[in-house]
Amino acid sequence: MIAYVESNFVLEIAMGQEFSQAADEIVNLAEDGELKLVFPSFAACEPFTTLEHRERERNRLYNSLTEHLRQLARSVSNRADVESLRPLLLGLPQIGQREDVRLALTVERLLTVGYSIPFDLDSFSLSRELRRRARLSGPDAIILAAILTDLNRQDPTERKWFFSRNWRDFAAPWIVERLRSRNCRYVENFINGLAEIRTALAGP
Repeated sequence: MIAYVESNFVLEIAMGQEFSQAADEIVNLAEDGELKLVFPSFAACEPFTTLEHRERERNRLYNSLTEHLRQLARSVSNRADVESLRPLLLGLPQIGQREDVRLALTVERLLTVGYSIPFDLDSFSLSRELRRRARLSGPDAIILAAILTDLNRQDPTERKWFFSRNWRDFAAPWIVERLRSRNCRYVENFINGLAEIRTALAGP
């Protein structure tokens, strides 16, 4: 059995988001040798760009709030409130540092236990076709193309799942059908997908 995952699966674990426990347990199954964990190489890189974007947004917020507090502190009547807010402001830079560490550990874990699909010429050609046909963003087209290319190289009788919360793009009927034709089911809800894998592992 194969579980295909992408960038938001990585971020789900690293950021401790809503479905992080289920995602973490899927990785545990791979570490125990119960299934193969496969992901496009791009999916191990893209989350760092996402965090850098969030960090820039926080820096802008930090600078804006710092200036607002400086202006507010000019009024004696506001100084007590300003001082109570400063500890919250000082905590913003620490958020980015913690996120960077968690993401690095998560990617290292996936690279240790999983298989990274290289972005080769076949995947690149297919990604261009997907961008034209489905109007997918560049990153989404690259991820889907890598997975579809790898599916063509796998045993068609082996059960497979593609985990992604990006249902707005990947849950398109023609994509779901194309995955299904290769015995791969698209799964938006990681909890439900984990339950399916456990049922399959338990056997008849």
